[in-house]
Amino acid sequence: MANNNIEILTTNIVVNKAEFDYSQLENKYKLVRYQIPDSFKTMLKIKKNAYFFLHSEYKEHFENPYYFYSYDRYNQKEDSEFALYALFEKNEIIKPLQFSFLNNEVANYQIINFDDKQLSTHILLKVLLANFFYNNSEKNRRICQSKFYIVGENLEKYKMKICVKLEISSFRNYNKIEEFNIIPRAVNFIKIAQENIKETDPKYNPYFESNIIKGGLEYIRQLKPSEVKNFNGEIWKIKSSNTKNRANLDWHTDTEGKQKNTRGYVTYQFQKKYVEYLQNLLGENAVKRKKITNAIKFKPKIKKTSIPGTSETGLPIRMLETIYVYDNRLKNPNKDETFSKISLNKYIGLFNEFSKENKLNVDFKSIMLNELSNLNFNKPVLILQDVTGTEFLSDEEESEQSNKFLAEFNDPYKEFYKKYTHFPKQSFNVNPITPFNRNGKPRYKADNYLEYFDYDIFDYKSTKSDREKIAVSLNELLLKNIIINRIPILNYNKPANQIPWISAQKGRKYIFMNSYTLLYIEDNIIKFADLTKKEGKQKRKELLEKKGIDWYSVVDKFEEKHFLKDKDEEKKETKWKNARFIFSDNLVIEIEEPEERILFNFEKGNKRNKETKAGMEKIHYSKEDTWYTVGSSTSLNMKIPRANLLRNFYIFQDNGNFDIEHLLETLSVTFVRNKQYTVYPFPFDLIRLYNEIRN
Repeated sequence: MANNNIEILTTNIVVNKAEFDYSQLENKYKLVRYQIPDSFKTMLKIKKNAYFFLHSEYKEHFENPYYFYSYDRYNQKEDSEFALYALFEKNEIIKPLQFSFLNNEVANYQIINFDDKQLSTHILLKVLLANFFYNNSEKNRRICQSKFYIVGENLEKYKMKICVKLEISSFRNYNKIEEFNIIPRAVNFIKIAQENIKETDPKYNPYFESNIIKGGLEYIRQLKPSEVKNFNGEIWKIKSSNTKNRANLDWHTDTEGKQKNTRGYVTYQFQKKYVEYLQNLLGENAVKRKKITNAIKFKPKIKKTSIPGTSETGLPIRMLETIYVYDNRLKNPNKDETFSKISLNKYIGLFNEFSKENKLNVDFKSIMLNELSNLNFNKPVLILQDVTGTEFLSDEEESEQSNKFLAEFNDPYKEFYKKYTHFPKQSFNVNPITPFNRNGKPRYKADNYLEYFDYDIFDYKSTKSDREKIAVSLNELLLKNIIINRIPILNYNKPANQIPWISAQKGRKYIFMNSYTLLYIEDNIIKFADLTKKEGKQKRKELLEKKGIDWYSVVDKFEEKHFLKDKDEEKKETKWKNARFIFSDNLVIEIEEPEERILFNFEKGNKRNKETKAGMEKIHYSKEDTWYTVGSSTSLNMKIPRANLLRNFYIFQDNGNFDIEHLLETLSVTFVRNKQYTVYPFPFDLIRLYNEIRN
């Protein structure tokens, strides 16, 4: 076993259909397939909440675990069908499924054998997932549901529960061996008083109660619509989220007593219990938790340099020479001065001290607006801000003025960036105060907003986050300067002024594609092609032909792989926009981003050690399976907000010489995420910067 015999535990489960023993299922249950009437498709075009009506109708009259599938092909028809699969007890009478909102149409049904070859494994597993959460012990409290929420943390102060929404998605299929992702998402639930629920609300919105299932897991059980009005217990509903109050639950923590309140622990416990449940039903060898045994720890070859003017992350910041600083903090329109009392010169002094201490060889100077207005001006500019943009009123939020305590002012960021597009610039927020609390409520109002600007000047010498913030801003400013001013990435007169990896001869051969943008190297310059335009598409075709690649063949393979042939144009467009492609000589790679995550291995103990945290630090990969995972470049923090994903270099076309380690070097740079590895090859970040600049 590679990697010193250390196992990496992931969130996936592995299913071996050849080992299925259906006898227990057949002795206990029968599976019924209801074909949803065609009129439902028409209803979808008329009513956006038609799906909710369908689920509510079923839940009101049935108490059987179920799974609804929009793209069912059980009957092998040319077009997919809407179907609902329900699990009945062996001797239970099958009830007809009637839809009142479809003029009382009744769905045709048929009994499906569990070993039927037309029955997809993912459908069976999702029906059994519903059965796993089904409360068999209390028949009077049963209700089936299609979405499943395990409580991660109770926030009694805010009358909230942060839950983990658990879904299962098909990932890979190797004949009889299939892999499934367990997808854990954080969701906020808030308590709602009975008197605040209108009589018609349950017809259009789901309501829940808290419940305990076998094994001690607390989960959120959906109430029947008719059950809500006279329900005596606590009632919960899903809290809508946005950028200000998005549900947040750490993946892992080392804090004593807090591990059970993490997404990683909840997912670990669910995976363990669900797999045990499936093994009891289908056989011990039918389903396993995924454990990786062929992981290799990657050793980067890019070395740091001690040349003056180079940042700790390896970028030649000295190329910026002079950085101009413009004060774009919010001003009092009556006095033409900033609300903050801290002068611009104090910030410039701090930036120059930072440059000197870190031997960056750059000077910071102030600049006036009239100088920036000169269209020939092309020097790098650092823009000071002290607002985030969420404090202002947007065009779509006219009814929410009470939530926007700076609604009477215009956002200086939007105004500045809309007008000045001809020079490289990077915003830098000097206000450490967050405008909203954890619950998404503003900390200030229109009558006390001046307190928001009563902040202190940052102190990079004693605050690590301030140091990192400056470093990240300078990194981005340098890269924007290279992109906008088309600076050669390899200067033979100044060999030290190079960008890691991409300046090397081998790196310059690659082409990267994402967000309808192509990045390529031509005449020693990083160039971009806009693939939404005819000229950009033609450029892509020409560049790929030189590398022995037929673009139209790539399109066919991609759309077949992602089942896009039957999807509407909007879904196709989203998939293409998010896709990340890498091209080289006779080589076509897509970076797959499945939902497979590294789990803290509680089987090996609760304390952090080499076995429990396997795969969560450094870069690991597999040559055979071409996957990789990016962990922390240093030791892990006490809290880990997000899990490490396993991504995959999916090869559409290969010349037989694919060098995975060469591409892994693009992940080991530390200037995209300051002093941390990047999860995608860093040229994709250059595409992001390019699109940010032009938009």
